[in-house]
Amino acid sequence: MKNAWDAFLLSIETQSTIGYGIVYAHPECGSTLPVIYLQIVTGFLFETLVFGFVFAKLARPKHRRHTIVFSRNACISQEAERLVLQIRVGDMRRSNLVDARVHGLLIKRHVIQEKYVYPLYQHQLEFNAHEMGDRLFLMWPLVLTHHITEDSPLWTLTPGDLIFDKFEIVVFLEGYIESTGEMCQARTSYTTREIIWGHRFTRLEEYDPKNDLWIMDFVKFNKVVPSDTPACSAAQLMQQSETTVLPVQRSSSQPGIRQSYISVDDDFDTASESPFSDDEHVVGDPIRIPFTPMPMASPEEGVGE
Repeated sequence: MKNAWDAFLLSIETQSTIGYGIVYAHPECGSTLPVIYLQIVTGFLFETLVFGFVFAKLARPKHRRHTIVFSRNACISQEAERLVLQIRVGDMRRSNLVDARVHGLLIKRHVIQEKYVYPLYQHQLEFNAHEMGDRLFLMWPLVLTHHITEDSPLWTLTPGDLIFDKFEIVVFLEGYIESTGEMCQARTSYTTREIIWGHRFTRLEEYDPKNDLWIMDFVKFNKVVPSDTPACSAAQLMQQSETTVLPVQRSSSQPGIRQSYISVDDDFDTASESPFSDDEHVVGDPIRIPFTPMPMASPEEGVGE
């Protein structure tokens, strides 16, 4: 290299890997060097923009997530003697998402023990389909279920809370596009006005015996039907189920005793005295009242006798 122009020309050739042959830019032609440099910079900028647009299109498949549909409302009903929160999700395309997963969040006001208030506190909600965990196989629409247990933030939710309380449930569905392998995420949310108590989703699967196949009627995708559901929280429902109603059998040694029904604990003996007096009872301890059946008066006996 004889001068700075030779070094500059060498850097351009090295960066662009042009590989000059017989025709090449000569250092003595100084007017051609700025043109070549401008051409290379413009070409690199154009290639970067094109690559960025293509990568953004593949990395953020917006149109794919629009084919994932969620139900318009969420339902709370009773299944297997416990309350559940259910939503419905479906995929409108023939190519299914690979390794689809679902999870949810409950966003509401939360006050900690130190009286500090989190206005938008996030509680985790676990959804599953057919007791298979958070993984989904969306060949047909599925009903996603959240079991309201003691670990659920909806444990103390009552029908009245849907009127006066304010919170929002956000549901996320994530999966990989089968053709490109890119991540796709679809999400929706439900406010208290969009949660229906005492309803469940109607069936949309119909079997066609003539063609030996199942038909999915998407017209019924958002339809719900009433369901027998207690108007109490899951915590209150568990307390009611723990209280057993036992019949008091008629004793053979005492004929004429009226058969009665009392609510007792499993370890409570009706013949024993109450273990608590009025001044010994503390909050949280059950008050056990001994039950003594009263003999009925015979028809021959008078009222005053």
